[in-house]
Amino acid sequence: MRALSHLDQIAFADLCSKLFDARFDRPFPANGNFVKQKRGRKEYFYYKRETVSESQPERCAIGTDSIAQS
Repeated sequence: MRALSHLDQIAFADLCSKLFDARFDRPFPANGNFVKQKRGRKEYFYYKRETVSESQPERCAIGTDSIAQS
């Protein structure tokens, strides 16, 4: 199997980057924010999506702040 040309490598890397961005944008659209909240002695990341009513924004848990836990 021969190696890809430099131009083919760049095109493939660009396609992979666009696919990664699309996979990220679907669950986390631009109309929301990432926030960190403390629960007990742990800090957690949440994604808060703005809703039409603005009274109750949607929120989903992302995970703990493992850097702060070390």
